[in-house]
Amino acid sequence: MVGKIYPAIEKFAKQEDAEIHWCDEKGVGANENTVRGYAPRGETPEMQVASHPCKMNVISTVTNEGKVRFMTYKENMTATVFLVFLDRLLQGAGKKIFLIADRLPAHATPAVEAWLQKHEDRLEMFYLPPRAPELNPDESLNNDIHSGVNATKLPDTKQELRSNIQHFLHKLAKLPKRIMSYFANPYIQYAAAPGAL
Repeated sequence: MVGKIYPAIEKFAKQEDAEIHWCDEKGVGANENTVRGYAPRGETPEMQVASHPCKMNVISTVTNEGKVRFMTYKENMTATVFLVFLDRLLQGAGKKIFLIADRLPAHATPAVEAWLQKHEDRLEMFYLPPRAPELNPDESLNNDIHSGVNATKLPDTKQELRSNIQHFLHKLAKLPKRIMSYFANPYIQYAAAPGAL
C-alpha cells in the first residue's frame, strides 16, 4: 500500500529535490453536473440537458502543495496519449517529478517503460494498489470537475466542452488551498503537506 511506503517515497523525493504528483484520468460528459431542482407539488421536475451530448477526457495531476497540471484529449487513454502528457508534464517542470498513478494498462506498456528509463533523471513513476481510488487525491479533483465544469453553461459541442474543462481547471489551479484540501481525506492525510491540516 502506498500509505506504508509513502514515507520512503517522500524521503527519496527530498533527497532528489523532486516534486510528488498524483495522477488520474476522467471522462467528462456534456451533461456532467451535480444539480438540485424542484417543481411545484404535483408537477414533474425538469432538468436542462445539452442539445448535443458529447464527451471529452482529461488527465491531471495534483500535488500536496496545491499545484494542478492537466491535458484534455478526445480519444481513449493509450500509451501514446499518456506519453504526450508525460512530455508536457516535463516541459513545465522546474524540478524532478515523482508521479504516483494507478496501474491502468496504458501506464505500464513497454513503450512507457522505455520512456521512463530514458527520462529517469527527470521523472519516476510509482503505482497505487489495484482498485483503490480512495488512495488517490486526484479523485477529489475529478469530483470537483463533475460538480462544477458545466455549472455556467452546458456545452453544445466537444470544443465547448473542452473549453469548459480548461476554464474550470485553470480557475481551480489558482486556488491552491482547495487542492491542498484534497489531502484532508482520512485515506490520504499521510501525504498532506506539513502544517496544511
